[in-house]
Amino acid sequence: MNNRPLKHSFCILVLGISALECVHAAEGQVEFGIGIADKDDFLFTPFPGIDTSPFLILNADIEGTSDESAWRITARELGIDTRTLSADYENDAGFSLFGEYWQYPSRQNGTLSSPYVNIGSTELELPAGWVAADGTQGMTNLETSLREFVIGTERRRFTLGGETAFGQGMTFKATATYETKEGMEVTGGAIGRGFGQLDPPYGTGTRATLLPVPIDYETTQLDLKLAYQKRRYGVELGYYLSVFRNGHDSLSWENPFSLDITGGGGHGGDFPLASSVGRLSLYPDNQFHRVSLGGNYLFGETTRLYGMFSTGIMKQDQTFLPLSANPVLSDPPLMPVNSLDADASVNDAYLRITSRPMPKLSLKASYRFHSRDDDDRLFGAYNVYALDSSESGREIISSPYYYRKQEIDLSARYRISSDISAGLEYEREDILRDYVDIEREDVDEDRIGAHVDFRPMDSLSLRIQGEHAERNGSNYVTAIGENPLLRKFHFADRTQNSFTIRATYDLNDAVSLSASYDRLEDEYDNTVVGLLDADHDIFAFDVAYQLNEQLSLHGFISREEASSLQAGSTDGVNVTWYADYDDTIDSFGIGAEWQAIPEKLKLSLDLAMSDGSEDVSLTNTLAPVTPYPELNSDMLSIRLAATYRYDKQTDFRFAYWHEQLDTDDWALDDQDVNSTPNVLLTGEQSPNYDDHIVMLSVVRRF
Repeated sequence: MNNRPLKHSFCILVLGISALECVHAAEGQVEFGIGIADKDDFLFTPFPGIDTSPFLILNADIEGTSDESAWRITARELGIDTRTLSADYENDAGFSLFGEYWQYPSRQNGTLSSPYVNIGSTELELPAGWVAADGTQGMTNLETSLREFVIGTERRRFTLGGETAFGQGMTFKATATYETKEGMEVTGGAIGRGFGQLDPPYGTGTRATLLPVPIDYETTQLDLKLAYQKRRYGVELGYYLSVFRNGHDSLSWENPFSLDITGGGGHGGDFPLASSVGRLSLYPDNQFHRVSLGGNYLFGETTRLYGMFSTGIMKQDQTFLPLSANPVLSDPPLMPVNSLDADASVNDAYLRITSRPMPKLSLKASYRFHSRDDDDRLFGAYNVYALDSSESGREIISSPYYYRKQEIDLSARYRISSDISAGLEYEREDILRDYVDIEREDVDEDRIGAHVDFRPMDSLSLRIQGEHAERNGSNYVTAIGENPLLRKFHFADRTQNSFTIRATYDLNDAVSLSASYDRLEDEYDNTVVGLLDADHDIFAFDVAYQLNEQLSLHGFISREEASSLQAGSTDGVNVTWYADYDDTIDSFGIGAEWQAIPEKLKLSLDLAMSDGSEDVSLTNTLAPVTPYPELNSDMLSIRLAATYRYDKQTDFRFAYWHEQLDTDDWALDDQDVNSTPNVLLTGEQSPNYDDHIVMLSVVRRF
């Protein structure tokens, strides 16, 4: 673990606590202790920042006042890698300062494997004496060459800002943020291409490798706001800047597959099907500038208007990589330009009016506009190289991109009586996409909903809510190479219906019950190939029981069901198969809080369990199919806590947390690095863990 941020955080906290003696009105609490984990398991979801054991427990909430100012220091989890430290100050003159340090690790899976000797580099190299082969099974020294690595990133963010008031109603606020993201991710790199129906070795097609990619990002943000507010009106002028820097421009890797596959035809005689080296470009450096103007106005005492408009520009001018990294390709063509030199304009507008024309009636109307236009990225045509192997035979022309989204939202709420209120909502969304290979330029959706809140008695409250939505659009144009019957679900015509009912019942002063049911239905009536329908149901029940002044109980149970039907085609023309997905998640939990010794000892217990499964049923009109195995995921969580009040200023705390996750995923389990002949994998397995954590700490109040 990198302890430098921890040492800095601890020093700042100690200095802050030492200074408390100088401020008469300082108060708060500090928690200090130790925790022990039986494993250094980053998959343990409640504590992703634990990477060593034992670990420190260090939290604080401190605030103080003087005659004309106030301040606060907050620290969370300074002893582990999910630490946060913040401070703020303000005085009676309208001046304030605030700052924060935030750190968070994120890891997605267990230990992975790769044969590359310099994992973490942007130029991945195979070990000396590597035995290349047409398929992974023929790589005879693969197993002995594997090196372990983990996928994960760590983000650190520093924020500093301030606000000052001057004049009558004028304020200025500035916030600066600097964030880094470092670590490792996985991407796929492909080399080679197939040629028609040629027999092996000429028609063996593309080869791919999962590759570890080093992450080194820096993002700097500046947010400035100048505001003027009076009782009835106000205006605000803003400027926002974001600058992104990637420490790595590209990733190259040595090809682990065979190079001796050649083929005639295509474009110019014999040429390698596979290059000895592959290369991918990574996220380019870029920046974004935006200026905004907003305002509000109060008409009378019941109607308020708010509006905002902003315009920005996105800029990216990273130098292009060569068209291919293949060292044997002779004299590859050059790009028409050296860089994109892109300027994309982004415009946003928002208008909202709220009104209460009658004491029982509330109205709201809003309009939102968003557009992105980067038609400046036009330049000449060029031929690309397919997967670092050969000319693609396809001419590429840089094309403009335009996206526009408009939303209208109308709602009304009326209180019929002291026990009944009702509301109506209408939403309209219109999306326009204008660029090459777009299947549907215009997509619009209308949504209407209604709800009723009903309290038939003081102890019972009900809400019934329903919505109906229809999505349509312009003519659907099939993309090149796709089935003309295919309709992508986010473009396709859709009818959606939803229904919700919620009830809360206070049986008496000691018992409270709540129940809910949510239903969502999606129907794609005009789709032949693609997603045909999807349903989602959630049932939930909660209970809380205050047995006496010392003991309270609570519990919950829920069931979530999701199903969908998808149609596909293997011949590119007709529907030849169906896939029916059924997902179920059952959850259960109980808990108790017991004041074992009044005003001295408090105990708590929480137990939660969940069981999730997915079943996929396949139907093939051409031939029998082997069904997929069921997917399963089970989780158990147990938490025990005890707090002992030693005196008015001191508490002793004990906590025990156990969490167990068992998953079965046939797509990951028992998959070695060489399980797929034409893809070199990383040996990823479905997540499973069984972890225990014990924590002891003391809380001191002052």
